[in-house]
Amino acid sequence: MGKAHNNGQIQGQILNGQNHHITQHYYAAAGSSSSPERVWNVPYQRNPYFTGREDLLSSLHEQLHAKRGMALSQAISGLGGVGKTQLAVEYAYCYREEYSYILWVRAESEESLVASYITLAHELNLPQKDERDQSQALEAVKRWLRNSGGWLLIFDNADEPGFLPAYVPTSPRGYCLYTTRASTLGCLARSLDVESFTPEQGALFLLRRAQLLAVDSSLEQAPDQERELALQMTREFGGLPLVLDQAGAYIEETQTTFGVYWQMYQQRHAELLKRRGFSTDYPESVATTWSQSFERVEQQNQDAAELLRLCALLAPDAIPEDLLLAIGTELGRPLASIVSRPQRFNEAIGVLMRYSFVKRDQEHFLLSMHRLVQIVLREGLGEEEARTGEESFSSRLLRRRSSRASQKKRVLQAARAVLPQSDFEYWATYELWLPHILVCVDWPEQERIALEESASLLQKLCYYLRERGRYTEAASAARRALTIREQELGEGHRLTGISLNELGSIYQEQGKYAEAEPLLKQGLAILQRKAGSEDPSTLAGLNNLAILYHSVGQFDLVEALYEQVLDARERKLGAWHPDTAGSLNNLGMFYHNQGRHEEAEPLLKRALEILQQAYGEWHPDTAASLNNLASLYYAQGRRKEAMDVLLQSISIKEGSLGSQHPSTAISQLGLAKFYQDVGRYAEAKAIYDQALPICERSFSPEHLQLRLARINYSALRHMMSGARFAYAPRNGSAPKKKKPHQRRKR
Repeated sequence: MGKAHNNGQIQGQILNGQNHHITQHYYAAAGSSSSPERVWNVPYQRNPYFTGREDLLSSLHEQLHAKRGMALSQAISGLGGVGKTQLAVEYAYCYREEYSYILWVRAESEESLVASYITLAHELNLPQKDERDQSQALEAVKRWLRNSGGWLLIFDNADEPGFLPAYVPTSPRGYCLYTTRASTLGCLARSLDVESFTPEQGALFLLRRAQLLAVDSSLEQAPDQERELALQMTREFGGLPLVLDQAGAYIEETQTTFGVYWQMYQQRHAELLKRRGFSTDYPESVATTWSQSFERVEQQNQDAAELLRLCALLAPDAIPEDLLLAIGTELGRPLASIVSRPQRFNEAIGVLMRYSFVKRDQEHFLLSMHRLVQIVLREGLGEEEARTGEESFSSRLLRRRSSRASQKKRVLQAARAVLPQSDFEYWATYELWLPHILVCVDWPEQERIALEESASLLQKLCYYLRERGRYTEAASAARRALTIREQELGEGHRLTGISLNELGSIYQEQGKYAEAEPLLKQGLAILQRKAGSEDPSTLAGLNNLAILYHSVGQFDLVEALYEQVLDARERKLGAWHPDTAGSLNNLGMFYHNQGRHEEAEPLLKRALEILQQAYGEWHPDTAASLNNLASLYYAQGRRKEAMDVLLQSISIKEGSLGSQHPSTAISQLGLAKFYQDVGRYAEAKAIYDQALPICERSFSPEHLQLRLARINYSALRHMMSGARFAYAPRNGSAPKKKKPHQRRKR
């Protein structure tokens, strides 16, 4: 007959595959007036699905026992639902033989901790356990902790550390272990951060929890389809064990499939995040867990709650603090007053960090939060308003949606106000803000709020993405802006004309000339009617159409258009405006391509001078102007000057745009052609091999410069093949005689 106890150990019991919340005890002898030899009151059985935390268990044990004979404390910190309590439970089971007493207390509040200490007086069989004055039992437990050794005391949910020191002996002879949402417990204990599962860890846990994989099986043993879905779900859930447990429990209880659950989650994720099936390992749902924490944040610091709501509306990772400051200033009270005072702002972030709602990168001034926290908070926006009154479910739902839409609309308007123009000096800002602005521009479709603010944001993003050579993304943003403006403002509105012109210009730059022409013509016609023939937006449209004609070889139309735009820009914007320099460059390159080099040179030099004065030596536009001048010098036979200027252009582009930018690659192709012409074939080929794939990813096959580069590269390969065939010696011998076709060519 099996025994319940074996050398003082408790055998974990699994009933129907579930873990049951059962308090278990060790006693030396019933009714003894002295402390029992061993006590165990961990309120959870061992989790059979415990997965992927072996390294944390080892680190925890090593840090607790780093110096034997000294009392040490350790905190397990992390977001609610990340598995801190489960880690503490597993630690207790793994290392139970090293402690005579493993004591578990609830520490979410001072009241619950006092109640747990009174219970410990009974567990330890202390003489004061039945005193009417419970403070005596409380003090007896504290004395016992000071005077006894061999114990491990686990403080679960120690999220409010302020009251804890009064209950922890200053010189204990045992070990204290805390689970806490707080990022630090200060002098009370060192912290060991618990992160979410990796995709592989989470997928394995999910498959085991759904009982689609045995607890001793590896991930590779799962069927391919289920494994891939489990990996996908883990990534979507951010690897959070609580959500994975909920999903696994649902799949197990309903006997559904991963595919069906995944489809349901896509459609009704908020509902599923609130659902808690039969589980005692994680008794609360993820929505409930975080809602409780959020209520505590609101009670402690309203500033922190306001800041968290704003963060929840942005992308989860790398939230720039300067973006929060900028948007908060535009939103008015209370956020404006929070972000305008550094002390209030930092205190609010400190509260959020204590509950692990956010993490802070102090070096780069960035915040991050778990994506599912955002979902829960977003769905909860407006919930307080929805709770008031005796309303029907549909009415409450409409109220919540209305409140959520109103808040998003305000943030969208603020984002539009603070996002600068996409000039080169603001590129670093755009790169950091881009993921968050992209979230904002999705709201009109999600919340059914069609706003010009969204189109304006998209237009700014479009300019930036285009300048960075990200043409596919830029075209997508331009199409979305155009659709909004056509619907909101009408097909004949000036802003609609600007969007048409921008989309057409992107297509032209990609080499999609047939798609670009009707858009450019339509946009120009609108701008001429609504803005006038010499408005800067109209001149930009006319200039883009001229560039298109230049690219497709309609030279009879080009010169007059370029001259018209240049003349108007000099009158309207001035002789030293960068747009004027752009027109000088365009007309100069037209002359150059027509062989009119003497007319081209003064225009190109003047354009370069304007851009150097306006932007400085290391601006991408300055580099483009240098590239044009190098092309002219090369055509004039001034090869040394051409090489010097071209190398300068490439250096600037690599520094400002990066080596993978298509504009940099175009300049590199020019250098390859130079090497090809002077017989430096190996160097030319190396550059072609690097630059051509960049251009092929960025441009349409019809792109003029890409087509020319492909022709040049094909000729180079032919020449290299012929040269190797004609001149390559065999075994060090003299070259063979040339083939007849090579003699004829010569």
